[in-house]
Amino acid sequence: MKLDLQVWLEFLGHFNGKAIWQCKWLPGSSLQVQSDAARGTGFGIYCMGSWCARKWPPAWAREGINWDLTFLELFPIVAAVIIWRDIFKDKQITFWCDNQAVVAVINRQSSKSGRVMRLVRRLVSLCLSANVTFRSKFVPGLDNGIPDSLSHFQFDRFRTLAPWANSEPDPFPEDLWSLGNKK
Repeated sequence: MKLDLQVWLEFLGHFNGKAIWQCKWLPGSSLQVQSDAARGTGFGIYCMGSWCARKWPPAWAREGINWDLTFLELFPIVAAVIIWRDIFKDKQITFWCDNQAVVAVINRQSSKSGRVMRLVRRLVSLCLSANVTFRSKFVPGLDNGIPDSLSHFQFDRFRTLAPWANSEPDPFPEDLWSLGNKK
């Protein structure tokens, strides 16, 4: 609970007093972010033609992080908010995920896992500072083809599913891997 309050104290210390409250979700009014994580391989995220895909760091396998699927599925969602923060500012975001546990964690903004809660707190903090309203929705794995192809590094399949996508991935900030560190 103290860590949750710390997120709010940090936010309030930088809050400029201006906010755009978007209480009602209108059809088609939110940005759609699709994500997927493949245990032992990597992750993929996609939004409006922009995308990013990375392999998991080898250290995560040694530390057992690759077995925490909730953490792995939430990680690319936090990465998306960091990578596309300027695009997301003052918007409503729907995160599409094929993991029902992650959808519940995002919508409740709570988890029993300390490692997962570090990601949840980072997500909340980032969204507060960028005035982003967010929610998550479940998408069956068979309907999650674009990020699934990215998380498995199947770029020919990705190009078939999203021929309009940018030709190159967006840069990934290497310091994000530190979110998996034990603290």
